[in-house]
Amino acid sequence: TMQFKAFQTNLGAELRRLREARRLSTVDLGNAIGKSHSAISRIETAQQEAPLSVLWAMCQELGTTIDNVVTIAAHEPSAQDMTPRERYRE
Repeated sequence: TMQFKAFQTNLGAELRRLREARRLSTVDLGNAIGKSHSAISRIETAQQEAPLSVLWAMCQELGTTIDNVVTIAAHEPSAQDMTPRERYRE
């Protein structure tokens, strides 16, 4: 559904934010959890759903919990509901 796609997009964005905050590349994170950099990228851009085991491993490596990431993703406004300025805030 459209609502799930927005959640998945928010989830990927939060994972990317956490990865970048730790100054890790997709290659670094992928190597740490036994996945390819392209798999990490596809998860972060919502092109691929993350299996629970991969999401758990990513969260462990990023120093957070699945609960925290899911809660943030569920409460972030959808990109469709945001102005361009809000969408690209740094």
